[in-house]
Amino acid sequence: MEKEAVEFCEKAVRLGLKEENLKDAFVCLGSTYRVLGNYYEKSLEVLTEVRKLFPDYRPV
Repeated sequence: MEKEAVEFCEKAVRLGLKEENLKDAFVCLGSTYRVLGNYYEKSLEVLTEVRKLFPDYRPV
């Protein structure tokens, strides 16, 4: 199920969303990579990117 979530979140980020939804999609993507286990580096990349884009976004 997580692999399907990765595809969905990657597509959402790629297509572009309104800011609030984009933040959530990035966090979802980063968290899902972490849950999958083999993607810790990718998770860190995504969460670092969202932190740069939205430094005041508390969930990150």
